Parts: sequence; C-alpha cells; structure tokens
Amino acid sequence: MKHIKMAALGLGLVVAASASADTGLITFLGTVSNMTCVVSGGSGSNGAFANFSVSLDPVLTSTLNASGKTANRKGYEVTFSDGKGGSCASATITKAHFRFVGSSPSVNIDGRMKNVLGFTGAQNVEMQMLDDGNNLINLTNHARKDVTLATTGPTSLKFGVQYYATGVATAGNFRSDVIYEAYYD
Repeated sequence: MKHIKMAALGLGLVVAASASADTGLITFLGTVSNMTCVVSGGSGSNGAFANFSVSLDPVLTSTLNASGKTANRKGYEVTFSDGKGGSCASATITKAHFRFVGSSPSVNIDGRMKNVLGFTGAQNVEMQMLDDGNNLINLTNHARKDVTLATTGPTSLKFGVQYYATGVATAGNFRSDVIYEAYYD
C-alpha cells in the first residue's frame, strides 16, 4: 500500500512540473530547387540572398521642396551567381531574365514606389527606379532586362533609385518595396 501511494505522489510531481512548462513553435523554412542561380544584392545593397535592401542617404526637406524634384541617387546591383561567388551558367542555363513586378503593393499608377509608412513617414516623397544609364524605369510597364550569364563569375545588373518629390516634402522615414522576378534559359 505504501508503494502505491509513493507512485501516485511521484506522478503528481510530474504533472505539476509539466503544467508550468513553456511551449512554442519552431518554423523551418527552405527551398528545394533545380535552379543553379541565386539572386542577391550586389554593390550598393546589404548583399543578402533573395530579399535584400538598398539604403539611401538622408535628404533635406529643402532639397525636395517642389513637385518633380529628385535627390540622392543610389546605385545598386542585382547579382546572379552560384551563391558562392561563382558563375551559375551551365550547359542548359546561359541567360537570365529579370523584371520588377509592376503590381507590387508599393508601386503606384505612375510607376514609382510610394512610402508604405503612411502618415507616420515622410510625406510627398516617392522613389523612382533608374536603369544603368540613369533613365527612369516606369515600374508599371513590366519591362524585362535580359543578360547573358558570365561563365567565370557572377553576373550583375546595375540599377539606381532616387527620392522623388510629389510636393513639398515633410520630414520622416521612408520605406518601400518592389517585387522582382527572375528566370533563366
């Protein structure tokens, strides 16, 4: 009889200990692909794979004091590689096709990127995308840029981005995003 009471007491301690345990969720993400190319941010970006960022230098509101004024062009690169700094070209993959998606949530009808911070961010300011020749890219046009992949290292596409005033700019932070697509043949 004493033996049974001790077992029940032991179970009571186990139950009490598990009642105060922490629980949570661990999410594991990955991708399995047959593509040999990895898209990353090159020069002018934070260099991350797939999702990368480009930081523009701050600009004074007095510089963006009227509609149509631009400032602080920042060049950056989109790089295609094997993920280790080498080429991703192969016998079956020789070209990359890249485009910005005009239906991205931050792209407005004028083909510029709006500030997603709303009323808490800078007002009357948008971003304009530029090609490697400093020509404006209207993001709603879905224009594609094609490039032959280098066989001895990464291949980069050069772009630029700049502030664009839609009126007298107010001080605040700016954040915007644009979705891109890349495919290969």
